[in-house]
Amino acid sequence: METDFPHGLRIEVLERTPVAVVQTGKEKVMVAADGTLLRGARPRELAVVPLKRVPVGDRLSDRRAREIVAALAAAPPQLRPKVGKAFVGPNGITLQLENGPSLRFGGAGRLNAKWASAAR
Repeated sequence: METDFPHGLRIEVLERTPVAVVQTGKEKVMVAADGTLLRGARPRELAVVPLKRVPVGDRLSDRRAREIVAALAAAPPQLRPKVGKAFVGPNGITLQLENGPSLRFGGAGRLNAKWASAAR
């Protein structure tokens, strides 16, 4: 926030749109593309990223979870809701489409290119 006395005020707003849900046991928390945990956000139907431990603090600290969230954030907006579950398996980042195939992205590099290929 910036003021310009006596008549000016500038406020900068950063929007954090949820791209996934991280889940530990029964606890679910929305997460933004940059890994910010959106505690208290209204639940949406987004891909679930399973975690072993409850996240502490304001951001995801688990490296694998951050890579999965980055993969989901790179998804075309119309395809993101079609991902039901996302995890790191033997083939790297794997995104399970609801009523569809699994997308095996491997590592977290070139996510836009991988999504472009999957969308075709």
